[in-house]
Amino acid sequence: MPETAWPTVVDRFPRWPFVVAAAVASLTAVILLYDWSPPFLLQMTDSEPKGIYRLRPLPDVLWPGILVTLDVPSSVGEWIFEQGWLPRRWNGKAPVLVKPVAGLPGDAYCVRDAGVWVNGVWRGPVYRELGGVVLPQLRGCWVVAKDQVLLLNTRVNNSLDSRYFGVVQRAALQRWAVPLWTWGE
Repeated sequence: MPETAWPTVVDRFPRWPFVVAAAVASLTAVILLYDWSPPFLLQMTDSEPKGIYRLRPLPDVLWPGILVTLDVPSSVGEWIFEQGWLPRRWNGKAPVLVKPVAGLPGDAYCVRDAGVWVNGVWRGPVYRELGGVVLPQLRGCWVVAKDQVLLLNTRVNNSLDSRYFGVVQRAALQRWAVPLWTWGE
């Protein structure tokens, strides 16, 4: 007569709740041990890869390429909202932009019909219109002042950034956006 094996605890209960509980406990431990506390940002515009970004305090010294957040500049805010490119409110809050720093104090930049240059290096095109909408026309050459930064996205050429709204005050920058999980590109 064959032996009948008694079901074990593992056979009687599904494993997935234990796996989920272990994952949540592990994530909680990582957050507590490595100070991964909110806030986080869900970035859903095409300017930067869509995804979840950790918002950290701005470092004292910025560098080219650091992603920063800022409120929509007042010089173009109403115009951006009217075009429907950003909502006036996102989850009850004003939307923020995520932009890379391209120019720091002392850097020279020029915005011309043929494109934008930073320290003599061509960084991207400048468009007159986007989807039938005439874009702000900023033309000339300047030097970034000590309390300003130039924000320029070279990954997406039609990004609405300093090539259209000019430099921003360093004080207008809010946080350092560090990608945690991105998708799309």
